[in-house]
Amino acid sequence: MKAPTLDSIEFNFNDYAFGLDRYVMGIWELQMLRFHVLDEQLDSSLVDEINRINQSLGVTVISIDLVELTDLYAESEELNEAIEHSEHSKWLWLHGVDALKDTHFAGWLRSLLTVRTVENVRVVFVAHSQKDLHAVFHDIKAPFFKSTIPLDVDFDT
Repeated sequence: MKAPTLDSIEFNFNDYAFGLDRYVMGIWELQMLRFHVLDEQLDSSLVDEINRINQSLGVTVISIDLVELTDLYAESEELNEAIEHSEHSKWLWLHGVDALKDTHFAGWLRSLLTVRTVENVRVVFVAHSQKDLHAVFHDIKAPFFKSTIPLDVDFDT
């Protein structure tokens, strides 16, 4: 079975009651592209449910640990294929945000995600600590400064 294209998926979130399904569909329909969240805020049932919702839409869910790619990020086929612009939709969980304290890595990734239009990819950066979150997304000198919004995790699953 061929994966559906972004244009062929119906994301009509108005058909859903307020909750996680509507939130995830809204992310797609409203073209909200990049999020950040603390690891401690994500419980496995929430992640599983977000993954289930995306998979029910035909969206590929990918989880990548950025720490494992620190030295070889530009050559990583997994990361490059995950963030490439294509007609197939992808939801990325990027763990190990502390690896993006390396401004070369962060600048490279930011340019791939923000300089060009990558409408088929939604990215959730998962940070281990508030300190990492601040250093990567809230420090005015960091490449990803104000490039993400918080992922809402206040849903009962």
